[in-house]
Amino acid sequence: MRDHVMVFKNLLLKDVRVTARSPWELLAVLVFSSLSAIPAALVPLDSLQNTTKLVLLFITIYISTQTYVKEGRAGTIDIYHLYPLAPSIHFLAKLSYTWILLQASLTLYTITLLLLGIPLSELSRLTVEWLSLTLHLSASSSLASLISTYLKAETTLLVAITAIMVTPALISIGNPVTQATLGLAYAIVALIVAELLEEG
Repeated sequence: MRDHVMVFKNLLLKDVRVTARSPWELLAVLVFSSLSAIPAALVPLDSLQNTTKLVLLFITIYISTQTYVKEGRAGTIDIYHLYPLAPSIHFLAKLSYTWILLQASLTLYTITLLLLGIPLSELSRLTVEWLSLTLHLSASSSLASLISTYLKAETTLLVAITAIMVTPALISIGNPVTQATLGLAYAIVALIVAELLEEG
């Protein structure tokens, strides 16, 4: 158990270090988050929920794609094939990393909306759903990353899998419990897939 915690920590820190070495991608995500709040603030309040879902989808795909491409360039994807690394730990590290970046993006997006005049009461209500949606998006993109890594697939497969898996969350009625449950279900499915990959 202790070894798994250490591996998880090292994988998470590896992603953080890769981001720190090339902060322009992180800056691009944060700038996109803030700028996308401008057109979102212009839509009617009852449409803000759906607009935000699309913004978070684009941010998630960008984060997962950039992480995958950077790992490919650095050659760190090969680590997962050369060393006895549990895919479930790989998944949990990616899930945590993606969720942290999504939270940073969502925070900046929400602050920008507040500065643009969206009422705090409305943002407080919607943020509960957005937070549960980020769990679903993080689980989906992390599962896509896991599948792409172990199949040694191209980036386009990663984007396609992520987009397909987040579709139920994007079209579902705004129920935070449903979103959180769906995210948790994806996380459990991903862990099962990870265990199957480990056995295979």
